[in-house]
Amino acid sequence: MIYISHRGNLAGKKPELENTPQYIDTALAKGYHCEVDVFEQDGVLLLGHDDGQIPTSIQFLRKSGIIAHAKNLQAFATMLQHDVH
Repeated sequence: MIYISHRGNLAGKKPELENTPQYIDTALAKGYHCEVDVFEQDGVLLLGHDDGQIPTSIQFLRKSGIIAHAKNLQAFATMLQHDVH
C-alpha cells in the first residue's frame, strides 16, 4: 500500500507549510509519497498551490516519492523533458 501526502500534509491542512521543501521532505522521510504543485514562470520552477511561490529544481522533483502536479503548461513541458513523475 502506498500512502500519499497532499502537499506535505499528514494530519490536516497547514496552508503556511504546504508545498515547502522542508514539509515535503518530512512527509517523504516518514515513508509517504507526496503530491506537490509545480508552476514554471520565466524559466524557473516554483512550488505553490494557487501560484508559484517557492523556487525548486528538477533534482528535487525527481526525488523518490514525489508526485509532481504541473499547474501550467510550461511546468508540464519541462517536467516531461526531464522525466519528472
